[in-house]
Amino acid sequence: MRFLVESQEDLTVVGEVRKASEAASMVKHLRPEVVVMDAALLHLDGFEVIEKMRQGAPRTQIVLLILSPTQEMLWSALQAGVRGFVLREAAGKEVIPAIRTVHAGHCYLSSPMNEMLDRPGQSDLLRNPLHCLSPREREVLRLVVEGKSSAEIARLLFLSVKTVETYRCRLMAKLGVHNLAHLTKLALRYGLTAP
Repeated sequence: MRFLVESQEDLTVVGEVRKASEAASMVKHLRPEVVVMDAALLHLDGFEVIEKMRQGAPRTQIVLLILSPTQEMLWSALQAGVRGFVLREAAGKEVIPAIRTVHAGHCYLSSPMNEMLDRPGQSDLLRNPLHCLSPREREVLRLVVEGKSSAEIARLLFLSVKTVETYRCRLMAKLGVHNLAHLTKLALRYGLTAP
């Protein structure tokens, strides 16, 4: 993984740990822009170590490598602050795009994991993919495509920034999109916001 990341001219590995218990203190000290973590390291502490990393370095984005994801695991990881999900078997191909995507402030989800998220019937999606969003997710989506930052949305909706980021990731994962341009097209096409 180190070799793969350092083969990119614009990426540098600033630290490496072998135990989840060491991760939070190292992240707090080094404040990396992105952390790539194997979910196998979380078997004892669950997502507590991720929550500690987010508390110590709130701007650090986290990509999780997962061997056998479950729906419950994905939602728990989103709540803890994970923003990228890559199947371990696809890491060689997907970890660099995942790092770049979460660094840009978006969520990344390996395509097979999209199927694990609650979605309505395919016919509903073809008519209006926004039907799969909760009212709060639709509200956050509208504010995102109107150019509001997570901090601004948090103030407007009386939520924490972390909660807003979770909503953003959840709605992007449900819609199967990875960037703001695609989100904006959907919102305009289905009348969620005006041009």
